[in-house]
Amino acid sequence: LRFQSTAAEVPQEVSGAYLIETLEDSNFHTIHAKPVAILLKDMQPTRHISGERA
Repeated sequence: LRFQSTAAEVPQEVSGAYLIETLEDSNFHTIHAKPVAILLKDMQPTRHISGERA
């Protein structure tokens, strides 16, 4: 089985984009709650909106 060298980069790119988007959305929720840091509870609305299960 042969793969192109770029095929190994795809999962890294996708997971990186997912993580960045999740943290950006969580930061948005955190700013509106006015705490000092992003907590797990701040990520839960983001994950719920995107249809993820905990």
